[in-house]
Parts: sequence; structure tokens; C-alpha cells
Amino acid sequence: MKNIFWMSFLICSISVQLVNCLVCRNCVSPASCRYTKVVQCTNYAANVTSQYLATYHQNVLELNSSRFNCLALKYVYTKNTSVDYHLFACVHPDLDVCALQLKPEVSDWNRTRCIVCSGNNCNRNSSGKIGGALYMIVGTVCTLILCKTYG
Repeated sequence: MKNIFWMSFLICSISVQLVNCLVCRNCVSPASCRYTKVVQCTNYAANVTSQYLATYHQNVLELNSSRFNCLALKYVYTKNTSVDYHLFACVHPDLDVCALQLKPEVSDWNRTRCIVCSGNNCNRNSSGKIGGALYMIVGTVCTLILCKTYG
């Protein structure tokens, strides 16, 4: 009975990781990205991102969705490469952020990075992508060991 309890606990803890909502890195400038926070993606958070994008981009749609992606966007001012614009946030999957056109008044900015991804913290960097996968691999191995040992 004790073994069934622990195996159930392990399976439930793995399942919680799978059912959890998407979380993304969230910051709007190089300074704020140094001490970035992580936010849980919601329709509200994605709409705030859309509003922020509309400040610099043309034809940004405000959408409603229950699914979300993470965004990593960076522009550099072509006349002074020390000035740049960062946006890391949650976005609606139907908003093609990387295809958005800049407004004429900021058209001399150069897009140096635009990544839209769907894993937790995937907009952070490549090392952020392994967290969920590693968790699943370790959980699966532990479950198999328990099944072999007690099953």
C-alpha cells in the first residue's frame, strides 16, 4: 500500500508540471531584462503585450485566446547601436509578431532577434528550454525504476 501511495504521488507531481500554464520571461528594456521576472501567460498579459507592440508597430491586432506563446524581440537603433529595445513577454499565437512592420517614425530600427516559442521560459535562452524536458525524463526514469522494483 505504501508503494502505491509513493508511485501515485510521483505520477501526480509529473502531471502537475504538464498541466501548469505557460510561463514566460517578461521585461521591456535592457535594464529591466537584467532583473527579469517570469509571468504566467493569460489573455490579459498577452493583450498588454499587444498594446506595447502597437506603440512601435503597425496593425497590431488585439486578440482573445486560451493558448499562448512566449516572445523574445530585440531591435537596435541603426545610427547608434548602443540604443536598443527589448521585449520579452507572452503573446497570442495568432499574432505574427515577427512579421509586424515598424511605424514610419521608428523604421530605422533594425530587428536583431525575434523568437516566438511555446515552452516554459523558452524566450529566455537555449538553456531555458531544457527545464521541462529534463523534469519529464527524470520523472519517467523514476517511475520506471519504481515499477521494476515494486511491480
